Amino acid sequence: MTSQKKASAIVLALIGIISVVFTLLTIIGVWWFAATFNAAVVTVLSAVERGAQNSSAALQQVDSSVSGVQSEVNTLETRVLTVGVNVSENPVILNALRQQYDERVSPETQALVETARAARSALDSTASMASAANSNPFTAMFVPDFSRVQTLNTALNEVEQELMRVGLELRDLKVDATQAVTGGITGRLQRVDNALQSIRALTNELNASVAALGARAAALQQSIPFWVNVVAFGLTLIMLAAIVGGIALAWSSISYLQSGGARMDTFLGKFRADAA
Repeated sequence: MTSQKKASAIVLALIGIISVVFTLLTIIGVWWFAATFNAAVVTVLSAVERGAQNSSAALQQVDSSVSGVQSEVNTLETRVLTVGVNVSENPVILNALRQQYDERVSPETQALVETARAARSALDSTASMASAANSNPFTAMFVPDFSRVQTLNTALNEVEQELMRVGLELRDLKVDATQAVTGGITGRLQRVDNALQSIRALTNELNASVAALGARAAALQQSIPFWVNVVAFGLTLIMLAAIVGGIALAWSSISYLQSGGARMDTFLGKFRADAA
């Protein structure tokens, strides 16, 4: 075996060994990247899903508060209409109406405002997280249009203002309860009821949007890691083939060196003879 052949065999053996080591490290890197990427994706999408769930729960609380206010408003309106022509010079009835407003209607309205404020905060947070996820092409999803939350604000303001005026008018009423009807209280209560119905419809619409967003985030948590792992597995198969080639190259070169070139020369001689 000449020195040139020996040097070539050594170089080929080193190339085979280095390629095997490099490919093994690459396989480790591929799976490390896949695990890190999947963890990041799941973290982002889990946050979106939790945000959607929190928003949905907050919106359900708003809907429940709307029901409470509607019930109290309808009860107050019914009592005003019922006693309007029958309680002339009966301050007891007027005091009962004022008490109902102070102890029932006003607290329910305040509870509605607080739950709506919490729902708006939850929706803003969810929208921000969904936008952040949408900026990544791998986690892109639809971002619900929460701009109509402003409509919710408008309806809530109307409810607050009209009920505040109702409270002031109840306090200004004289003994003649007919004034409760002709003075515009029932009209205000009807506007309040209409605004509450708008809030309920909008709440249901927003709830459907966040539910769809949560479902989308949950689906992506399953599909993205699956396809990332499929790609990582395919790359691993390709690199395993490269490892086999590197091992074969290193083994044949080392065998050539160990035999002093006899094995390879015998093999090549036989190969040439067979070819001839």
